[in-house]
Amino acid sequence: MNTKKLCLLLSLFWVSPLFAETPLDCPDINSTGALLRCAMDNAPQVQDLKLASIQAEHGIAAQGQTINPRVEFQGEGIGSNNTRYEFGYYHTIELGGKRERRKDLARSQVSLAQAQMYQARQQVAVATMTDLVRLRQIRAEQGILTEAIRTFEALIARFTKARGLSPEQKASVTAFILAKEETDLHQTALANEEDTILGGLELLVGKKLVNISSILPQMSFKWEVLVPQSINAPELQLAQAAIDLAEAEAQIQASVASSNLELGPRLIAENTSSGQTTRLGFLISLPLPLYHSNQGGRSQAEVAKERARTHFERTQSRLQQELERSLRIYRSASAAFKRNVRHNEVKHQHSELHGFIKRGLVEASVVIEVHRQILAYQRQLHLLELEGVSAYWRLQALQGNIQTMVSK
Repeated sequence: MNTKKLCLLLSLFWVSPLFAETPLDCPDINSTGALLRCAMDNAPQVQDLKLASIQAEHGIAAQGQTINPRVEFQGEGIGSNNTRYEFGYYHTIELGGKRERRKDLARSQVSLAQAQMYQARQQVAVATMTDLVRLRQIRAEQGILTEAIRTFEALIARFTKARGLSPEQKASVTAFILAKEETDLHQTALANEEDTILGGLELLVGKKLVNISSILPQMSFKWEVLVPQSINAPELQLAQAAIDLAEAEAQIQASVASSNLELGPRLIAENTSSGQTTRLGFLISLPLPLYHSNQGGRSQAEVAKERARTHFERTQSRLQQELERSLRIYRSASAAFKRNVRHNEVKHQHSELHGFIKRGLVEASVVIEVHRQILAYQRQLHLLELEGVSAYWRLQALQGNIQTMVSK
């Protein structure tokens, strides 16, 4: 950590009550909502932006500070019989409302920092919810793979104990061994994915998630009917904050065209052979804008304002398209789930298949292919669910509903 950041953290520790409240401890993560709230508050990117927001708030006071007075001292003929001393004490008066314009700029920076933090919280919520759903899916797929491995191991053991295997039976043993090895590889890949997701979630909440299975969202085949609302996404608020910042910067550049007035008393003391004289005077200093009135800076600021407005309009259009696209994806996934009435039937047929396997009524190729098809079916179902869940939470983020949802 560099010195500047360390000093910032220490200063915030003493002067800001907000710093004392973060990061949150999150002692009771006993529901999906509790985990989402904890992740939204404790995510490293959110914490960093929270400090940036606090830093920006301190900037309002910093930009509102008055320029310190200036002292001037001049001496001539020191060590001779004729000496002259001048002492001046001058105040600077900022013309053109510079001080208020700087404070307006600082307030715009606060709004921008808060919009960035709001956006980060929304992104964390959507990503966390998607990870939780995927974690539940992984464990369901692991169950299917574990059951397949046990089936293959049992069949391999049965054939191995038998004597005088026919060529076809030997080929079946080889097929089962290869199928088991393939399933083991799938199991390893899922374990690695599970470890990555769980590690990411633990990093967000700042603690080990020992009993996370009990709070994982369950699969549902009845999805909510969504009616689109107006867009209130953090990206739009961020774009608006950028406009406010550009306008504040333009005001700063306009105020720079006005010169600062410097004034104050001047004391002149002279010692000559004829005696000592003291005179009191006054100084007024005002630069003349003969060469420029900051036209370049003002033109640059105007272009920045136009860029910010254009970016806002494009962001608004992009978010509207994203809302419509996310709604289509969600409705498509919802309709597919409603049509999917074979989920329980597949489970029943799977159980029935194991009865046939135990009695030796099913060929090796069929056993292997059925287990592959069951896994492929489950994965496709999970992929569709994940697309629908991601679309649903993105829709809520676009409409500004995330905070209300996780607060329930």
